Amino acid sequence: MSPRQLRAERSLITRPTLDEVLAYRAHVDAAMADCFDAATAETLENMRYLLELSLHHEQQHQELILLDIKHAFSRNPFGPSDHRKEPAAVFNTPALQVRGAGRIHRIGHGEDGHFAFDNEQSAHEVILGDFALASRCVTNGEFIEFIEDGGYKCPEFWHADGWALNNEERWRTPLYWQPDEDGGWAEFTFGGLSTLYHDAPVCHISFFEAAAYAAWAGKRLPTEAEWQALSGISTSPIVQVRAPIGWRR
Repeated sequence: MSPRQLRAERSLITRPTLDEVLAYRAHVDAAMADCFDAATAETLENMRYLLELSLHHEQQHQELILLDIKHAFSRNPFGPSDHRKEPAAVFNTPALQVRGAGRIHRIGHGEDGHFAFDNEQSAHEVILGDFALASRCVTNGEFIEFIEDGGYKCPEFWHADGWALNNEERWRTPLYWQPDEDGGWAEFTFGGLSTLYHDAPVCHISFFEAAAYAAWAGKRLPTEAEWQALSGISTSPIVQVRAPIGWRR
């Protein structure tokens, strides 16, 4: 058995040609069509979860393909682009505290007939203390404040493993960010190198960077239980925006 290909070097592997990919996809589609034609209603019902799981799994592979394409483009000195940069969602309002009461909350996926991955099951009860989450995501502009305040150079904000990795790989900004010629910031997108939207949600940061930012801001990252519990308290749109920062109580 050959050595496992490093994840960071996946983009170096030669892909099949487009014609080969399309031919393989046509073969799979035709085989599935034949299967559906021959299957009974009972068989299709028994296959339903596996079929839906397969489709979601395929979507994950498509996301990884885009991830590899973007990373490969970003390492190219000519900065190729796939399409024009799309306008990003922006947050031009202050981050508010959306509070969750301390009590027993029911989280997880129940048996309601809708699809869920196995790690989202089953529904269960958890005990939570009082907590609060931000009403929106952390923005690029807010993360710039962390950078300019020396956040990447202050070990007191970092988990030990994160601080070691930060120093080993010399992180100084989120992935795809770089200073522009005017003293501001630019980011590499599928539309090429573009001016950074300060009010757009920060992305392409690791768990360690998110945790360091939260500590610098005097907050912390929310738990999955807090996230799920708060989203079920109200139907207000402000609660539906899942934010990476939680306030301690």
